[in-house]
Amino acid sequence: MNPRDLLRRLWLPRVGPSRNSAGETEDTFSLTRILGERFSIASEGVRFASTSAYRKSWVEWRDSLRELGVELCHIGRRGHALLKNGKQVLIRLDSGQWQVQQESPGGWEIVARDWGRKSLRAYLIKDSPPPHPLFEKK
Repeated sequence: MNPRDLLRRLWLPRVGPSRNSAGETEDTFSLTRILGERFSIASEGVRFASTSAYRKSWVEWRDSLRELGVELCHIGRRGHALLKNGKQVLIRLDSGQWQVQQESPGGWEIVARDWGRKSLRAYLIKDSPPPHPLFEKK
């Protein structure tokens, strides 16, 4: 049986009833089952391209930074935010990598770099100036 006959045999029972529809339907289901078993891929054989736990969305990054008073801007998979102490944060969405840069006489100097939202949040909390007493929550 060639592939064209196989496809026709699988497709015809779906189009409309024929004279011997019960037998053809049974043949079609058994053939489908046999082909499915032969050419199926086991779930153990499936591997994802990235095993990192980073989600491909700016929503979580934006919310994490907004809680600290930092506004995130992004275009495509790259984002940046200006910090209050003259530094800026650059973020790559696809890898979850971030770096903090500070302007120096020779250009931009990398101050810190790491992976993930939690580490960026911890760095910003540690590096940010203490809040002014007038704005503290009581």
